[in-house]
Amino acid sequence: MSNEQERQFPVLSEDRRKTPPPHSVPWAWIQQFERQAIENHDQDLEKLASRGGMGWFEIVCIMRGKKLRQFDALKDELGPTPADGQRAVLAAVDAWRSRQCTCSYEDSEEMTGHAPLCAAVKR
Repeated sequence: MSNEQERQFPVLSEDRRKTPPPHSVPWAWIQQFERQAIENHDQDLEKLASRGGMGWFEIVCIMRGKKLRQFDALKDELGPTPADGQRAVLAAVDAWRSRQCTCSYEDSEEMTGHAPLCAAVKR
């Protein structure tokens, strides 16, 4: 699936009005934080997405393994605006994407000297 077609998790509309695009994050990225999302919201990612998603700082909370009560401390650290939260999230998404394998190698012998994560991604 191309980047344009990958499934996306939405950002709440209130934050969308206050930030430039993008207004979503890759589902494959946010899925790794589902346990914390459930802990913070008592809902899984599917339910949260069906209800409009989460705000940027809510996403920062789950990606850092923080409770929602730490929301204000994160704003003190990163800056108070949704754009500040968005920058933190998008930096994490970019770092995650840079570690993803996009090669077409199938044989592990062909991967010698290739990006170290490719072998792990292919398994």
